[in-house]
Amino acid sequence: MKKVKINEPYNCTWCKEAGQKVAACFRKSGLGGLSKAACENHVEDLRAYEKKMRDDSHMTEADYQTWGRL
Repeated sequence: MKKVKINEPYNCTWCKEAGQKVAACFRKSGLGGLSKAACENHVEDLRAYEKKMRDDSHMTEADYQTWGRL
């Protein structure tokens, strides 16, 4: 998990699903097509999402291009 910089226009993913537009304070680590971001209220949801992705041994596109074809 990384802290959002001032010039990065992220909105909280979980608030967005509820129909609200709340600025995010944290975003998921690494690059990826489906970017997840969280406000102060949803930090634990972002941690759980990252833990689930690690536990599922999810490979990003970069991982696949580097290691998946070996």
